[in-house]
Amino acid sequence: MEFCWVTINVKNMEKSLNFYQEIIGLNINRRMKPNSDMEIIFLGSGETQIELIYNTKVDDITIGKDISLNVKGTVLLTI
Repeated sequence: MEFCWVTINVKNMEKSLNFYQEIIGLNINRRMKPNSDMEIIFLGSGETQIELIYNTKVDDITIGKDISLNVKGTVLLTI
Protein backbone atom coordinates (compact mmCIF):
# COMPACT_ATOMS: atom_id res chain seq x y z
CA MET A 1 0.00 0.00 0.00
CA GLU A 2 1.37 3.44 -0.94
CA PHE A 3 0.23 6.69 0.72
CA CYS A 4 -0.87 9.22 -1.94
CA TRP A 5 -2.60 12.18 -0.27
CA VAL A 6 -4.56 13.42 2.71
CA THR A 7 -7.87 15.21 2.16
CA ILE A 8 -8.82 18.14 4.38
CA ASN A 9 -12.14 19.96 4.14
CA VAL A 10 -11.57 23.63 4.98
CA LYS A 11 -13.77 26.54 6.07
CA ASN A 12 -11.67 29.20 4.35
CA MET A 13 -9.60 28.32 1.28
CA GLU A 14 -7.52 31.52 1.23
CA LYS A 15 -6.46 31.21 4.89
CA SER A 16 -5.70 27.51 4.38
CA LEU A 17 -3.65 28.22 1.25
CA ASN A 18 -1.71 30.91 3.10
CA PHE A 19 -0.85 28.45 5.87
CA TYR A 20 0.23 25.59 3.60
CA GLN A 21 2.11 27.80 1.14
CA GLU A 22 3.69 30.47 3.33
CA ILE A 23 4.27 28.56 6.58
CA ILE A 24 4.64 24.93 5.48
CA GLY A 25 6.20 25.77 2.09
CA LEU A 26 4.01 23.67 -0.21
CA ASN A 27 3.24 24.77 -3.76
CA ILE A 28 -0.03 24.33 -5.64
CA ASN A 29 0.12 21.23 -7.83
CA ARG A 30 -3.46 21.21 -9.19
CA ARG A 31 -6.42 23.54 -8.77
CA MET A 32 -9.94 22.71 -9.93
CA LYS A 33 -13.49 23.95 -9.54
CA PRO A 34 -15.83 21.00 -10.23
CA ASN A 35 -18.89 23.21 -9.69
CA SER A 36 -19.77 26.73 -8.52
CA ASP A 37 -19.94 25.64 -4.85
CA MET A 38 -16.68 23.71 -4.61
CA GLU A 39 -12.96 24.27 -5.08
CA ILE A 40 -10.28 21.57 -4.78
CA ILE A 41 -6.56 22.27 -4.53
CA PHE A 42 -3.71 19.74 -4.34
CA LEU A 43 -0.50 20.99 -2.70
CA GLY A 44 2.93 19.43 -2.66
CA SER A 45 5.04 17.59 -5.15
CA GLY A 46 6.08 14.02 -5.58
CA GLU A 47 4.03 11.10 -4.40
CA THR A 48 2.51 12.54 -1.21
CA GLN A 49 0.22 15.58 -1.35
CA ILE A 50 -2.42 17.49 0.59
CA GLU A 51 -5.86 17.94 -0.97
CA LEU A 52 -7.85 20.94 0.32
CA ILE A 53 -11.58 20.98 -0.39
CA TYR A 54 -13.70 24.09 0.12
CA ASN A 55 -17.47 23.72 -0.30
CA THR A 56 -19.73 26.74 0.23
CA LYS A 57 -22.64 24.42 1.11
CA VAL A 58 -20.78 22.88 4.10
CA ASP A 59 -21.02 25.00 7.25
CA ASP A 60 -19.60 22.63 9.84
CA ILE A 61 -16.17 21.02 9.53
CA THR A 62 -15.46 18.31 12.11
CA ILE A 63 -11.88 17.36 12.91
CA GLY A 64 -11.52 13.64 12.30
CA LYS A 65 -14.68 13.15 10.28
CA ASP A 66 -13.55 15.53 7.52
CA ILE A 67 -10.01 14.18 7.07
CA SER A 68 -9.32 11.12 4.95
CA LEU A 69 -6.14 9.32 3.87
CA ASN A 70 -5.88 8.10 0.29
CA VAL A 71 -3.55 5.25 -0.56
CA LYS A 72 -2.73 3.49 -3.80
CA GLY A 73 -4.60 0.20 -4.06
CA THR A 74 -7.35 1.36 -1.66
CA VAL A 75 -10.30 3.64 -2.36
CA LEU A 76 -10.37 5.65 0.88
CA LEU A 77 -9.50 5.42 4.57
CA THR A 78 -11.46 7.94 6.65
CA ILE A 79 -10.20 8.98 10.07
